[in-house]
Amino acid sequence: MERIGFVGLGTMGASMAANLARAGAPLTVWTETPGRAAALSSLRARSGSPAELRRLGTSYVVCVSDSPDVASVPLRPAGVAEGAAAGSLVLGLLDISAGADRQSAAAWRNGAVGM
Repeated sequence: MERIGFVGLGTMGASMAANLARAGAPLTVWTETPGRAAALSSLRARSGSPAELRRLGTSYVVCVSDSPDVASVPLRPAGVAEGAAAGSLVLGLLDISAGADRQSAAAWRNGAVGM
């Protein structure tokens, strides 16, 4: 089964990641909020750095709160998108502007950093 990298463990993201882990999905999670990932360890979700998510995952779920977070979390230098494998599947569960969404998609496609 394909390993999933999950970015963003806020209220919505933590619940979604937990459901994926309960379903048996091999999951590596990353969040900037200390302590959020620890709650998923009992479900066998692995906590990792952005570099580990890139190395281990070929599918990514991004669940962050707004346009600035999309730019500062997965798309920043050394973020998850930088150097992600070509052909990676990225599911953005985002509440952002259409322009920011297009920029995010382009950055993931190009392995680019920043928006």
